[in-house]
Amino acid sequence: MFRLRIFQNHGFFYAEFTLIYSKENKVRLFSKYAANF
Repeated sequence: MFRLRIFQNHGFFYAEFTLIYSKENKVRLFSKYAANF
């Protein structure tokens, strides 16, 4: 399962990527990145 959340904070756009593996119920969070537009 792959989820992508985009929200705006302090004039920056943040995209948070979350990868969830159904195997062994492992959940891994990938680093957030900020891009200033």
